[in-house]
Amino acid sequence: MAADVRKFWPVVVYAIAIWANTDALIPAGLLWLGPSSELAISVSILATAELVYCYWFWHWVVSQRSEIQSFRDRRCLTIRKGIFSSVLHGIIDWVLDGVLAACRRVTNPSNGTRKHIERWGVGAVWILGLNPVPLVPTRGPCAIFLGFYGLRKEFQHLAVANFIHVILVIYGWSWVFGH
Repeated sequence: MAADVRKFWPVVVYAIAIWANTDALIPAGLLWLGPSSELAISVSILATAELVYCYWFWHWVVSQRSEIQSFRDRRCLTIRKGIFSSVLHGIIDWVLDGVLAACRRVTNPSNGTRKHIERWGVGAVWILGLNPVPLVPTRGPCAIFLGFYGLRKEFQHLAVANFIHVILVIYGWSWVFGH
C-alpha cells in the first residue's frame, strides 16, 4: 500500500496547492504591505505557478484515472487502527474522492465551464481568467477543464489572463479601499 501512496504524490501536492490558494494572499498582503510592485509580481508568479501545476495535474489525472479509482476502492477495504491512522486515511480518501468527483463534473456534458469554452473559445478563457468577482471560482475550474482535455494553447491564454488578473485585483482593491 505504501508504494501505491508514493505513486500518487501529485494528489497530495494538489491538495496542498488548493488550500494554499494565492487569492488568499492578496488581501493578507494588502493588509500588511499595502499595494506594491513586489506584492503584485510575486503573487502573480505564484498564482500562475499554481495554475500551471493544476493544468499538469489534471492532465496527469487523465492518464491515471482508472488507477486512482482502483486505489480508492482498495482503500475502502483496509482496516484503520488508531485515531491518527483514521484521520490520515480520512483525509486521503476525502482528497481522492474530490479528484474523482471533479473528473465526473468535467466530463459531464452539461458542465457550464465546458460549454462556455467550447462555444466561445479563447474569449471565454480570457473572461474566466480576468474575473474580478471575489469568491466566484473561475480560473481553477477553467484550468481543470483545460488540463483534463490537454488544451495547451487555451491554457497559455488563461495563464496570461490570470497574471494580469492578480495585478489588477491588487491595485483595484487598493484603489477601492484607499491605500
